[in-house]
Amino acid sequence: MDGYGQQGLIRVIIIGNSQVIPRVDILSNSWGISTFPALDSVPGLDIQSLLLSALNVPGSLDAKYPGILTVSSSGNAGPGYGTIGSPDAAPFGLTVGAATDNVFVGYGPFKGQPRFGNSTVYYGDISGFSSKGPSLIGDPKPDIMAVGEYSFTPTSVTKYSKNSTGSFSLFGGTSLAAPLVAGSAAIVMQALHDKGISYDPFMVKNILMSTATDLGNDPFAQGSGLVNVTSAVNYVLGNDNTFAVYNNATYSNVRKVLEPAISSMNSSAFGLTMFQIENTSFSETPWFAGRLYPGDRSTATFTIENPTDNSIEVTIEPQKLDLMKSSQYNGTTEPRLQDSLIKKQGVYRPDYVPLAQITNHTNLLSFFQKQDPIPSDASLMVLDLTFPFSEFMNSSAKTYADDIKIASLYIYDWNSKHNGTQPTSQELSLVNRGGSWGTVQEVRISDPNSRFGHIPLVGVYPVPTRYSYWSGDTKKNSTSIDYAITASYYKKTQWNDVWLDSNNMEIKPHGQATMSATLVVPSDKKAGIYQGFISFRDESHTVNVPSIICCVKKITTKRSTYCHPGIKWKFSFWKWICGRGI
Repeated sequence: MDGYGQQGLIRVIIIGNSQVIPRVDILSNSWGISTFPALDSVPGLDIQSLLLSALNVPGSLDAKYPGILTVSSSGNAGPGYGTIGSPDAAPFGLTVGAATDNVFVGYGPFKGQPRFGNSTVYYGDISGFSSKGPSLIGDPKPDIMAVGEYSFTPTSVTKYSKNSTGSFSLFGGTSLAAPLVAGSAAIVMQALHDKGISYDPFMVKNILMSTATDLGNDPFAQGSGLVNVTSAVNYVLGNDNTFAVYNNATYSNVRKVLEPAISSMNSSAFGLTMFQIENTSFSETPWFAGRLYPGDRSTATFTIENPTDNSIEVTIEPQKLDLMKSSQYNGTTEPRLQDSLIKKQGVYRPDYVPLAQITNHTNLLSFFQKQDPIPSDASLMVLDLTFPFSEFMNSSAKTYADDIKIASLYIYDWNSKHNGTQPTSQELSLVNRGGSWGTVQEVRISDPNSRFGHIPLVGVYPVPTRYSYWSGDTKKNSTSIDYAITASYYKKTQWNDVWLDSNNMEIKPHGQATMSATLVVPSDKKAGIYQGFISFRDESHTVNVPSIICCVKKITTKRSTYCHPGIKWKFSFWKWICGRGI
């Protein structure tokens, strides 16, 4: 098992309820299995994920079992899609990804490093390392986001050093994000308890997802958005016209996918006299429309719940992110460049590329050209730094992955004090950064037009020395790397595959209203997983419902004309299976 972040954490929060026997209401998990192929299963359908899912479901382990809300970090395997591991892909758990909080700039190990700039007020973007969905189930994951890059936690929690004397220290990763959501869930539970409202894990999960703040990303990157505990408690208390949304279809659609794995599980091997995932229905905010063939359709009934003293007018709209524009810039890194204000041995700056230079044209634009490189209606900007595998890893090294060159990606708001052509670290405010041991680095900027008061500036930082995956810094100087930066801009548009029976609804005080949504798979749709949102909004509150459809196609194959004696090969949708008669 691999701990996520710099330290694996397992938390148990116990909330006493005077009306019942005190019990564990929340489990906060920050661990995962990266070697899941050895388990002969896949995240979401493996035994650990099934157990984690069952823990959330009342009646699963015992007829009187009340259910426990299991909160799990999504993992730090980003920026790619499909990087959530086991058991964090458990569909009925609450999976948490990481968002930025750049208070770490200028603190601790980040102090005096030009690539972090001088200060920042920016936060709330997706962290480059945060693992993304989907799993092979195809349901929306992660469910929600919280701060994971970076924040301050009590030293007694992180225990970085036995000699630490400070009360707080920096901590990051989805290992930080998960317990923050677990704490938010505890506050919601306490508010529900104080009002005498009974609850189960699904109800609490729905409240947190219905009150999250949209980060402008897609469902497999952000879920419903950034956790907002103030808004969640306002919903429980009936304040600020806050409402919640949930549907009746997701639970049964997910359970249908899980059923073969559940039926093959030997619960007695784990000391369980009973193991099931109830074949009833629990309401969920995210909509998983299931696995459908081209031409099929799936319908869900959504309930909008208004706990306030006022009537609310809700507008409903299916939305998806569409690519508006994509541009590319090619360059070569120059290691060990020094900042003109910080000329200190071993301290280096990135290569700087103004965002306006990342175009499809051969002529570079002036740093100060007035043309805005960001489309005015863009809701999301994604920057990707890529370089060839042959540049990343030395294939002639005697040991695999023993000689690696790394480069990371930064984006700043550059406030040039002297109209100069060479930025200094004192003029840079970090907006976001991305770095991993791989050939792709990524940064995402939500609502990009609101993030830059001056000049958007990209930084490509070549790590000055080579690294070994096994032993770390080799202390050998790195050399230049050819790279490409791609700037992609997205905006929210109408999702025409979703039909609504109503686009506007009035919900009376302390009342509910229902509407139906039908997702139609076009007959020419290619096999794949398609994602979007259904947005429920009034003047003061918006609920972003992650909505997913898996389009599948039947595949027929003929047996090979040649088989090794005694071995028969057949094809199933998910994998090759040898001699098992599947």
